[in-house]
Amino acid sequence: MPVFVWEGTSGEGRVSGEMEAPSRPAVVARLRSDGVICAPGDVHPKEGAVGRGAPVMERVARFASSALKTEFHTGPIPQSVICGFTRKFSVMVGAGIEISKALEVLANQETDVRFGRAVRRTLESVNRGNSLSSAMGKSPEAFPPFYTGLVRAAETGGDMGDIMARFADGLEKSEQLRKKVKTAMVYPLVVVTTTAVVMFFALSFLVPVFTRVFEDMGAPLPALTRAVADTAAFVKSNVAGIAVAAALSVIFPLMIYRRYERAAVFVDRMVFMSPVFGEMAHKSVLSRFCSTLASLLRGGVPLVDALETVSTAFPNRYFSGAIISAARRIVKGGGVASSFGGQAAFPAIFVSMIDAGERAGKLPDMLETLSEAYLREADSLSAAVQSSVESAAVLIVGAVVSVIVISMYLPIFSLVSLFAG
Repeated sequence: MPVFVWEGTSGEGRVSGEMEAPSRPAVVARLRSDGVICAPGDVHPKEGAVGRGAPVMERVARFASSALKTEFHTGPIPQSVICGFTRKFSVMVGAGIEISKALEVLANQETDVRFGRAVRRTLESVNRGNSLSSAMGKSPEAFPPFYTGLVRAAETGGDMGDIMARFADGLEKSEQLRKKVKTAMVYPLVVVTTTAVVMFFALSFLVPVFTRVFEDMGAPLPALTRAVADTAAFVKSNVAGIAVAAALSVIFPLMIYRRYERAAVFVDRMVFMSPVFGEMAHKSVLSRFCSTLASLLRGGVPLVDALETVSTAFPNRYFSGAIISAARRIVKGGGVASSFGGQAAFPAIFVSMIDAGERAGKLPDMLETLSEAYLREADSLSAAVQSSVESAAVLIVGAVVSVIVISMYLPIFSLVSLFAG
């Protein structure tokens, strides 16, 4: 039988050990009969141990199971996973369930391996007496600084369920907008990529064949056909160089972007200034900024601390720098509206609305109103972005295909004239 490693709670506190049993439920049942509370998620097969007399098929099954659980992805945890956890956690805490119990239930239900491990690590830290925010702070890959800052505000405000529910609403709205933007870009990307592959094979194999046929028949090649034929010959003879140049054109700018702060700020600012996509990206970032800042302020976090926390929520360094600049102006005694004013990252209408909310003493309410307005504008712009990008992709593909087709037909007309003569 296999050997399992378990952790649980008894009258003496946290206990752990190993047990040989046919399955996880058998371990849980035996431990409960001994007075130990243990969930199935706290029972794991011991690595490298399969028990005495384990059959060959059982060993193969355990090896396959461990291989399937191997993590090959190292990117950031999907935002949808964090949104789902936040929503379920807010509902459970709002219903009066203890934080440790809610974390235990969610950890056992989590399907994302990395996030589930982070939740279990948070649960262990909470059981040792740490606050929820400090426990989450030990897993920054799952709970970034702005997330733990809002949880800290919820702990201070004393209304964890309501604050987390508002935060979950904001996360879900931003995630929905992000998916719409991603969907808008998928179709044009697929079209352009497919066309590039087809054009590569056409220039490498089809065009040279037609060119040789025309030359053997003595047909004069028009200028357009000769240009396409020369391009095809260049592509075919420099495939390796083109591939390396294409890779470097992507890798080199990324290296500069990640290594040099000024270059990253410049690129991030240019994103907001791009013709169609920039306005949508700007509005979506402003919507998320207003929503998160409103949640922190409602939780009792001081404005400067809230701004510093929110600045960590955005990968756009230009916008994060603008938030920090506003926070520094407030520290020096400036008003909220005047601190945001004069920066291109914050439009004039934003500054005016913030000024009205500050004067009325309802800054969180005004921020939530702005968040809803910017979200609607970004949502409507996403449709325009999708339509514009799709149209541009179709036009580019049509132009490239037309040039190649026309260049292949022109020598045929020359042949007809030659034979007629």
